[in-house]
Amino acid sequence: MSEIFKEVDLKDLSDIHVLKSGSKIVELYGEIHNKEISRNNSYINMVPHINYQKPLVLLEHSDVLCNLEGLNPEKIEYMLTRGGSETIFLKLMEKNYKKMQCVDNRLRLGLLPRFQTYQFEHSLINSLQLNNITGNIEIALIIPYLVNSMAIISNKEMRDYFKKSVYEKFYAIYTEILGIQLNLIISLFKKTKDNPGFFDESILKGETNGGLFVLTMLDFITNIERFGSMVMDINTLAILSKSRSTKIIMYLGINHSNRISGILSNNPIIMSRLDSSIKTVYELSYQLLKGDISLEESLPLPTIASANQEMEKHVISKLN
Repeated sequence: MSEIFKEVDLKDLSDIHVLKSGSKIVELYGEIHNKEISRNNSYINMVPHINYQKPLVLLEHSDVLCNLEGLNPEKIEYMLTRGGSETIFLKLMEKNYKKMQCVDNRLRLGLLPRFQTYQFEHSLINSLQLNNITGNIEIALIIPYLVNSMAIISNKEMRDYFKKSVYEKFYAIYTEILGIQLNLIISLFKKTKDNPGFFDESILKGETNGGLFVLTMLDFITNIERFGSMVMDINTLAILSKSRSTKIIMYLGINHSNRISGILSNNPIIMSRLDSSIKTVYELSYQLLKGDISLEESLPLPTIASANQEMEKHVISKLN
């Protein structure tokens, strides 16, 4: 059970992982983001104990927005009733708690924010459902964002960022897959300039070129989101390894908490897939999983349409 919140009813918490290494205690609290919770909840009751014990608190909150600027009463009310990590963030900010750190560095590194990828996904799915792909300007305007994302992911800064991390070998896998997917997206789109009806035709049996174009864009967006989740994991683990605090609490989404707990405890389910190791292995002393998302399901595996992307490569060869 929790070493820090022994006197708190943690009924509103989804997943709990308690890990130990020597005198250091790390407690991870995984949540389903934006899940509705009551106004008087377990997270509210955790705050006095945090103030008293003074642990380092790591939060899944953007490190470029780690302040209360621009938050109106309506937004604050929404945050307090949707997801516990936001409640902890608000309450500790109000108390000017010094040992709190926002660990989500995706925006700082230039990756797309979730609200934007959600808008893109909504537009793409809507175009598929309405069969409104040919001549759809809204979809065409998404492409530059994907090109820019690929440039950021493949630049030297990002390559160096992944070096010597637990996800180092996944970096090469993702850049290769994303490169093929972006090549296919651009190649399909270019064909519409000389042939306006190209998206209504079919290179693959059973799928229009327009459908393939949109589905590949959706796969690409899913993959840059999963890539971004690894970026945040690396940052969180780096902060943890450098910290001298003996008590550390993390409030993260369930996928992050599952993976970080698995990495710290050297769980073979994740470490064998990553083909990696860590210097300091923690003992997993307590775990409670209510979120129905397993460690296997939390693995940041890329999405591809066919084995070894043979279909994508075949279509590209046809287009060129």
